[in-house]
Amino acid sequence: MKNIFLLMALFVSFFSLSACASQRVARIENKIPNFSVVEYKVQLKPNFLNQSIEGLTELSLNFESGAKESFFNVNDLVVDEAKSEIGNLDWKQSGSRLEIRFSDAPKKLTIRYDGKPAKGLNWGNKFVYSAYFTCDWMICNEEPSPKSKLDLTLIVPLNFKTTASGNLIDVQKDKEGLSHHHWREDKPYSTYIFGFAA
Repeated sequence: MKNIFLLMALFVSFFSLSACASQRVARIENKIPNFSVVEYKVQLKPNFLNQSIEGLTELSLNFESGAKESFFNVNDLVVDEAKSEIGNLDWKQSGSRLEIRFSDAPKKLTIRYDGKPAKGLNWGNKFVYSAYFTCDWMICNEEPSPKSKLDLTLIVPLNFKTTASGNLIDVQKDKEGLSHHHWREDKPYSTYIFGFAA
């Protein structure tokens, strides 16, 4: 009986070690993000004429100890600018992948982008709404288990109404005659749950 329990313990230990080793290898190969996001602060401006978007995502995040580089899957979005609060950020986009390098891990990243997402948004002549694929319209971690807060501002024509994750904070008009609808979700959720409609 003791031998059976010993074999079972060795079996469990082997697979636990294998799982940890596989995860370390995956991180080295940049398959698993080496950061956690506390909050996403997003500004999103839909263009209804050509069904495209302009966006800005500010990420408040924590990197793993010793991190010097990381990545985001940006799908069909085009990154126009990426910067941090400490300014020592080197970045490049290779296809659907944004790679960043830094000497000191930043606490905040701000990424400006535009594009025509192939999925994640459903369009009409005078409406748009999100559909599951959150990281196709904002910069985010696609892993389903991590949870984060969301601060979302939708920039739409004056006559538009919106709804989004969380609670409506306020609506303000800008100099261009557009409405800024500010929504906020203070409870952390997986990114695939975030959404909006306008």
